[in-house]
Amino acid sequence: MADKGDVAAKFKLGKIYATGESGEDEQTSKFYAKMWYEEAANAGYNDAQHNLALLHYQGYFGEVDHEAAFKWMYQSAQSGDSDSQLIAGGMYYNGVGVEENQQAGLELIRKSASQGNEEAREVLSQLEGD
Repeated sequence: MADKGDVAAKFKLGKIYATGESGEDEQTSKFYAKMWYEEAANAGYNDAQHNLALLHYQGYFGEVDHEAAFKWMYQSAQSGDSDSQLIAGGMYYNGVGVEENQQAGLELIRKSASQGNEEAREVLSQLEGD
């Protein structure tokens, strides 16, 4: 199904490889995790964008790549995912993988909080000094 363009199937394959459930060696797993996640992320699949960002942030594919992490996390945030909004907001606020922009960071964190994300509300309270 993934080879026929099913984006959800591509995401699931990426997850299987990323979590080591494929039974493949580590190098092969990382190669296919990245390939399938990127295909799903490029097709606009929010969970793939979020997971791909986290893997880049953690250096799963080799070196830590904050710029790629921000790129994918921001795309996921633009899709309305409140967890991605919080993380991308923090990255913007602190200049991680992107030029520091505290106003843009606060805006994303506010969007996350407005969706009921409790962690975002706590972060917002700390940042705004309420």
